[in-house]
Amino acid sequence: MGMLHSLTLTELRNLNRDALLRTMVLLPWLLAPLMAWVIPLFAHALADRIDLRPYYGMLTSFFSLLLMPQLLGYVIGFMLLDERDDGTLTVLQVTPLSLERYLLYKLSLPFVVSIGAAYVFVAVVGLIDPPYGPLLPIALLAALEAPLFALMLASLAGNKVQGLAVMKGLGFFGLAAIAAYFTPMPWQWFWAISPTYWPVRAFWAALAGEAWIPYVVGGLAVHLLYLWAMWRRFRVILSR
Repeated sequence: MGMLHSLTLTELRNLNRDALLRTMVLLPWLLAPLMAWVIPLFAHALADRIDLRPYYGMLTSFFSLLLMPQLLGYVIGFMLLDERDDGTLTVLQVTPLSLERYLLYKLSLPFVVSIGAAYVFVAVVGLIDPPYGPLLPIALLAALEAPLFALMLASLAGNKVQGLAVMKGLGFFGLAAIAAYFTPMPWQWFWAISPTYWPVRAFWAALAGEAWIPYVVGGLAVHLLYLWAMWRRFRVILSR
């Protein structure tokens, strides 16, 4: 427990020193209440031209399930880039705290926070009556994107400057989830290559009273495949 306490304090100090990382962590907590106020305001103003209520489920899924894991993943990814550049990860390989245990700890933090954030944001955004029963397995699936995006950023970028470019490229995955909402079946399956598709699709199915479990099971397989590939790439990079 003492080691975990020390690691957590170190992580918080590193986070506090970087304005960009602090902003990423705080942004979802600021956006959620803002959306709870802005979206109904727009819906009322545009009521004569367009009914926004059918899109509440899509908007809720984006802010509640996807935003927090992705941003926390980027934060951890940038931290890993720093630690790789300064040699911290290399040193860990010859200490009692193994690299695997350290990475497991580091990647588990955003995973756990993302699960809780899903429940908080669904309630705070307040646009729909959420399916609380299916929400836990769906939130667990969505939370896997936090370690996934962290490993993607850390394994695809050579430094923090490249990391900003990689982060912009990874924005495709967030857009894919939104694009899927407007894509009819069977063409919607094209977006299944994106891990972000699966948790939001399961959420939409649960809202509609449809079978959501197949999307969770399929999404778990897709996420584990991506995680395995990114983990292997990251280990290869560290071994160079």
